[in-house]
Amino acid sequence: EYEVIKIETLTCNLDRIDVYLFEQLEKVLWNNRIYPRYSKQIQNLMSDKGILKQLRSVAMKGTISNVTAFHGLCSDIQKLDKPILLVCEDIDRISENNASQIAKVLDLCAKIADKNVKVIYEYDQNRMTELGFGIDYMEKYIPYTVNLTQISFESLVDALWTELEMPEFVKKDQVQNIKWKVANHYQLQRLLGIDI
Repeated sequence: EYEVIKIETLTCNLDRIDVYLFEQLEKVLWNNRIYPRYSKQIQNLMSDKGILKQLRSVAMKGTISNVTAFHGLCSDIQKLDKPILLVCEDIDRISENNASQIAKVLDLCAKIADKNVKVIYEYDQNRMTELGFGIDYMEKYIPYTVNLTQISFESLVDALWTELEMPEFVKKDQVQNIKWKVANHYQLQRLLGIDI
């Protein structure tokens, strides 16, 4: 149900991670037959460095502003039938020398995130704190966190029940029964070696 864009920080050129993100957004728009009017302009602005960037902005007087281009791209994204899911993997594994790139990823994704763009960050909070991105800092960008380790099925259901706006006719104890059915089904598959 989503258009998924993965940002693999361990294999991505961190100096161009912003350009990579906008290239991926442009690809999603093209695949959905939406002409990305502002994508190239944003990519060009992001890829330019230092004095070249300043010269270009002086030479291009009268063109649309960076803010207008960004808002234009966001409005193009709103035309998508399916929302975009940005998955930022292993942001805690970026080396200390490139910690500023973590801030860039967080800031960029926060600016893009809205009702049609959802973001999942995969990281270890202890490592992020070591890199200078404590819980107080991360809360500015990440309103909800879910621990993926050492969490029981029941805890996950309890934590997400209200957020998912589960219908009243589904009771939490029914979910417990589903858990046992899934677990038993899995065990039978493993023991018998067949798909049931």
